[in-house]
Formats: sequence, C-alpha cells, structure tokens
Amino acid sequence: MMKFGVDIDGHSDIFGSMPEIIAYYVKHMYLDKFKEQGDDEFTYTWGPRAKALFPEKNLMKLMAQMYPDMDENKTKVLMRGIKMAAEE
Repeated sequence: MMKFGVDIDGHSDIFGSMPEIIAYYVKHMYLDKFKEQGDDEFTYTWGPRAKALFPEKNLMKLMAQMYPDMDENKTKVLMRGIKMAAEE
C-alpha cells in the first residue's frame, strides 16, 4: 500500500484510523492479508468480495482517470495492474 502513498499504520483525515479500516476490509473479505515466507511485512490483495462486487480492472481504470498527471513510472505500474486484472 505504500506504493500508493498509503501509510497503513497512520491516520487519514478521510478514513480515520488506517489499521481499523484495513482490519474492517480484511474481516469483510474486501482485502486478503498474508505474509510471504521470510517476509516481515504483510501483503494485501483484492479479496473475493471485492472481486465479485467491483472488478479490479474497473478500479484501475478509475484511478487512471482520477490521476491523469501521474508520472510515467506510476502509470506503467497501473497499466500492468490493469493488464493482469483483465487476464484473470
């Protein structure tokens, strides 16, 4: 999530406590949370409920529209995400 500038241990003026909101999304299956073997940090992926209600590729397209001035590297990362989501 840090790739997107989200401090998961912090506080958001919009969402409040990030640990609480992330725990909510994990509990309600919008996010999957896991650790890779030998890794100290958690990885978050699109959960089954989110996939069913709002396909990831639609979110990626929305983000691209919301941030048209995104730098080239971030745009490439976003487009890879769109391509991967479309292939699922």
